[in-house]
Order: sequence, then C-alpha cells, then structure tokens
Amino acid sequence: MSRPRPAICKITHWPAYNEALKRRGFQISDGVIADTTYEAHGHLIVPGRESVWTAWVSARTGNIQLTMADLAADMSDWLASMNAWAGDARDLRDQLEDTLGDAIEAAAQGWLQMQMSERHLRVSIDNVQAEYTERITVIVQDAQAQAIKIEALEASVDENAAAITSAQQTLTTADSALAERIDTVSANLGAASASGTFQVTAEAGPAGVLARAALRLLASTGEAISERQAAMWLEALAGGLSRIALQADRFAIANGDGRVFPFIVDSGNVYMNKAMIGEAWVETLMLARNAVTVPVFATGSTVSGGGTFQSVLSLTLDVPADTPVLLLFSLEQ
Repeated sequence: MSRPRPAICKITHWPAYNEALKRRGFQISDGVIADTTYEAHGHLIVPGRESVWTAWVSARTGNIQLTMADLAADMSDWLASMNAWAGDARDLRDQLEDTLGDAIEAAAQGWLQMQMSERHLRVSIDNVQAEYTERITVIVQDAQAQAIKIEALEASVDENAAAITSAQQTLTTADSALAERIDTVSANLGAASASGTFQVTAEAGPAGVLARAALRLLASTGEAISERQAAMWLEALAGGLSRIALQADRFAIANGDGRVFPFIVDSGNVYMNKAMIGEAWVETLMLARNAVTVPVFATGSTVSGGGTFQSVLSLTLDVPADTPVLLLFSLEQ
C-alpha cells in the first residue's frame, strides 16, 4: 500500500497528463501525481505464513509536465467527444417525438399522467408549402417529471426548403436532473445546404455535474470537399476541467470599431502586431535582422572639477556593421 505526502494536493490536467505518460512509454498507477512525494511499504504474501511489513520508504515522482503535443492530443480527443455529443443532440427532436409516442401509450394504460397542448398551421398550393407546428407536453410518473416542447417553422418549394426548429426538454428524477435545448436554422437548395445550430445541456446526477454548449455553422455545396464549419465549444465539469475551443479556418480579435486586428489565427498560425509578455518560454526563436531592440543603461560617477577633461563613463557596444545606434545622455551640475 502507499500513502501520499502532502495529504492534500491538486490534480491539474490529470487525464491529459495520464495519457502523456502512456505515450512516452511509462507504466503508471492510477492516482499518482507528478512532482509529489509518496511513502510505501509492503510485505511478502506467503500462503499459510505470516510476514512482517517493511519500513516506510520515501520516493518522489518525476516533474513531468505537459507539452504542446500532449495538450493538442487532449483537445483533439475532447473535440471528437463534443462532435459526437452534438451529433446525438441533432437527433433530439426525433428522440422526443418517440418519447411522446411511448408516453401516450403508457398514459392510456394508466401508468403515468400527462397533458398535451398542440398548435398546427399549414397551407399549400401544389408543391409550395408553409407550416408551423408547436407541441408542449408535461408528464409525471413515480419519482419522475418531464416537460417537452417541440416547435418548427418550415417552408418549401419542391426540394428547396428552409426551417427553424427548436426542441427543449427538462427531466427530473429522484437522483438526477437534466435540461437541454437545441435551436436550428437551415436552408437547402438542391444539394447545397447551410445551417446554424445552438445547443446547450445541463445535467446533475450520480455520474457528475456537467454543462455543455455549442454554436455551430455549417455550409456545403453538396460536395464533401466543400463543407466548412465554424464552431464554438464550451464545457464545464464540476471537480474537473472547464474548456472552450474555437474551430475555424481563420479567427481574429478586433478593436471597438473593427478597424484594427491585434490578434489573428490563420491556418494554424498566430499573428500579433504587439504583445506585452511578462515571461515567455520559447523553444525556437526566429527574428528578422536587427529586429530586437535592447536598451543599454549605464550611470557614471560624480566627479569634481579641476579645469581638465575627465572620464565620467565608458560604454562599449558590440553590434554588426552599418547598424544604427542611438545614444542618449544627460549631465547635471
């Protein structure tokens, strides 16, 4: 058995750190933290015989830190899980429709209580159609309450269609609570399509407390290589990490009037006009010739007059040929 010292410690980026060690060929035990002192002792297990525990032995784990590659791998895995969640959420309307069908049948058998309110408007001329649907349902049964709202605004001409849909659900049981919503706007013209989706989920239960949100924009001409996505992903996990990711070919931060862009990310490269950095760790530094300004400061000593020239200060600069040097000085008397 083992015991950590100190007794209270903070685990930072534990999942990513764990995976980083595995990728480097380390064999690890769950719960072991970097740069931490542990004590361990043990004894031989011999059937039919008692054995004596050894004395406690101290050891300190290595200070193995996350690298950019480790963080990138962790964020890539997280984005994959968020995309999977978003894909499931896009089917929320169909899932809720199935739930309503089952609830209606169960209510007929007296297994639960439910009420439903529905509005439906539809007009059409041949292949031209406009439709509005709203359905609100509340359901209660033993130790479970649920409220569902589905709303759709749709218009179509032949295969061309535009729609605004919303699906909302709240579900509470004796030991869990869930609220989720997904709003989508979409336009389809033949094979071409564009959509914008906002979805958010909040849940609390024995497995944990979690909130997720996503804003996704998709556009495609119908060919696979034409599809483009711009998205923002957010997640907060109680007792774990909170994460935000922006997904786009180009991302920028602008000033108040939108004329200056001090920070731009384009195709994996970061561009900054100016940066005030307190401390920087740089693996590879590439600078244009004479692109670094290093102020040199020196203070001379106080001298007494005497009618002759005296040396107050000597300063030596070693710079490449044809390099301009600006010297500023002041004398006080």
